[in-house]
Amino acid sequence: MVVHADDVAGQLGRDAISQSIARNGASLSGTVNYPLSQQGLIAAVPRGKATVDNAGANAVFLTATPAAGLPLLTQLLPEAGVSPDTTQYIGLARWDSPSQTLDLPGVQGGWFALPDPNRSAAFNSQYQAAYGSAPHPLAGLAFDGIAAVGALASRGDANALSRSSLTQGSGFQGASGIFRLRNDGSNERGLAIATVRNNQVAIISPAPTGFGGAGF
Repeated sequence: MVVHADDVAGQLGRDAISQSIARNGASLSGTVNYPLSQQGLIAAVPRGKATVDNAGANAVFLTATPAAGLPLLTQLLPEAGVSPDTTQYIGLARWDSPSQTLDLPGVQGGWFALPDPNRSAAFNSQYQAAYGSAPHPLAGLAFDGIAAVGALASRGDANALSRSSLTQGSGFQGASGIFRLRNDGSNERGLAIATVRNNQVAIISPAPTGFGGAGF
């Protein structure tokens, strides 16, 4: 089951999850949307419980972020009977940011994706050493753009700034792991899968180090 906010981000998250479910041979039991308000979140909980019960869903995807809905949903859904013991909670957002989110009882045992922790830590450390402060959240994106062009130029690619070179299927190594640029202007990234154990992040599936396919 997918529980999503009825805004652009929530709808995009719902669509991405639905497509992934279809590609991987799973079944979508249903979707529950809610307006981004406390009342909307509360009203969505019984509908979510009914969907889980009626369809026998064994996983609940949440598009909510820690700043907008996640704490309330991970509290109210278990209280309504959607038990984490029998239903896997899964999130699209960074459940580790801010770090206080990890202390919430409702996120314990949940799964979420995050950039390669090792490469992210290395980038942050190098940036700190060079500039004496932590990097801005967008600094990694700037680094990735230069890294992509630099990697192509270092291989002697005379067309490093062409669409075909920049969208090559093998991708590039960036500040937070592998990434590749897509023809539609979006990008794809190799992420790690983590869970929350005893208020700490634990990696259960490391970030891939390369792309296996030909891209898009």
